Amino acid sequence: MAWYRKKKKELMVFKVDFEKAFDSLRWDYLDEIMKKLGFGSKWRNWIVGCLSNSRTSILVNGTPTAEFEILKGLRQGDPLSPFLFIIAIEGLHAITSKAVNIDDATFVGEWSHQNAYNLICMLRCFYLIFGLKINVHKSSLVGVSVSDVNIIDMASVLGCVVVKIPMVYLGVPVGCNMNRIDNWKCIV
Repeated sequence: MAWYRKKKKELMVFKVDFEKAFDSLRWDYLDEIMKKLGFGSKWRNWIVGCLSNSRTSILVNGTPTAEFEILKGLRQGDPLSPFLFIIAIEGLHAITSKAVNIDDATFVGEWSHQNAYNLICMLRCFYLIFGLKINVHKSSLVGVSVSDVNIIDMASVLGCVVVKIPMVYLGVPVGCNMNRIDNWKCIV
């Protein structure tokens, strides 16, 4: 970000929030991604077996309902679920790695309406194919060397919130002077 500021180049950072990410993940997609990543059939069968044999009930007014079969998604609280979700996101990385840089569903690219439109279209296709839908209203947009008016305009088109820099991302300060001791306090 510092380089973009120094060179007065416009940069877009779009942090994606997936809507009900654990609930909507398709198992056939997860199995295919694991296959592409080189997981053996025995391992994949174990994972799919654990997922597809899931049954649960919910509490309604404090009383559990009859058990029902889970047909997609990952179980909340299951220690394996975050790792399986990361594997699923690898599919998104694979289809976008030539166009943009992605890190934990954060897209960084040149600021333009066309790039924003292409990103939203690509994420829509990702949802239609793999079942992971973005929650645009919880996603955020950061502009570097971009006027506030243009950032607000783009955010309203995308339907997301605007985040100013410096900010904290995954517990790490972004866009601030890391030569200052004060900026390390949240890490140390």
